[in-house]
Amino acid sequence: MKWIPVELIQLIIQEKKEEAFRIYVLVNYSKSGFFSKDRETLEWIMRECSIKSMKTLRKHLNDLRGLNLLGYHEKSFYIRSSKLWLNKSKQRVEFHSMFFSKWKSYLYGSFLGWLAHRQRLKEREVSRSIKKRASYQRAPSSFPVSIASITTILQVSEGKACNMKKSAEVDNFIRIKKQEVQKVCLPKASLKYIDFSKGQFFEHKGNVYNQAPDQVIPLLRYKKGRKLKHI
Repeated sequence: MKWIPVELIQLIIQEKKEEAFRIYVLVNYSKSGFFSKDRETLEWIMRECSIKSMKTLRKHLNDLRGLNLLGYHEKSFYIRSSKLWLNKSKQRVEFHSMFFSKWKSYLYGSFLGWLAHRQRLKEREVSRSIKKRASYQRAPSSFPVSIASITTILQVSEGKACNMKKSAEVDNFIRIKKQEVQKVCLPKASLKYIDFSKGQFFEHKGNVYNQAPDQVIPLLRYKKGRKLKHI
């Protein structure tokens, strides 16, 4: 098992380079620091990544060079370490070769699960800080992850964000707990202060309802530490 920096996955989704990143992870997982540019190796990459043309493969390789994930020397590409993308928290998500068959779902599940996992870590910090003053309560396994937060962080459309959640859930990288719609009891004079554009509140037959964000349960593991085997 190896580990991939969450920050790098976030960048890949933002830049829409998911297919190029599959090549990087494949060669990083299978090669020893470099790989040849000969036709046999390139055709192997095309087969493993379901790439139909050499032109598309070259575009993905150039994208990886642009992201500083691959370097080029004479007739070989050398693979740069993903450690360059680790921030001070050094947070990484687990990776197994079996995830190649559900590649985009894995990337989406990794990041969406991380948004929930990050809240879990913050909850634990708060619990530890008040442990001496109150009884300790274990942090819940799920946390709200709204469509609005996904679109803001990743700079994607609402449709893309919804498809990411659905794909990650179908392929069992996250679980989603739907939240009930609740009626909001407010004076009519207060309705003008509600922002309906964000999707959390909506009006129906003169009543206002609150649709709380779905709860996300991460099914992948997240770690930090220098001794982990990273991609």
